[in-house]
Amino acid sequence: MIGDYAKAIEDSNSITQLMPNEDFAYGTLAIAFVYLKNYPEAIKNADIAIRINPNVGGYHFARSEANFAMGKFHEALTDVNRSIELDPKYAPAYQVRTNIYKALNT
Repeated sequence: MIGDYAKAIEDSNSITQLMPNEDFAYGTLAIAFVYLKNYPEAIKNADIAIRINPNVGGYHFARSEANFAMGKFHEALTDVNRSIELDPKYAPAYQVRTNIYKALNT
């Protein structure tokens, strides 16, 4: 069973209604939608989180995963590179970047 992403989405949407500039809520929505494979919604929410606070690597990473899953490899690479720049110790970003490079070379 996957996590309770529906509840996470519900709670995060409540937060965005009360605090529309709360970047963490949009970041949580982006991650939840990635796990639910709703990539357009993941990108939409990551975009908002990044617009509010562009200095959180996780928001760029979530958008990178969504773009990668949608076959938008160049956008995914830009995002994962920014994620690594902001948080160079986040190992999963390097794995995603490796996967993107592989996809670009096939």
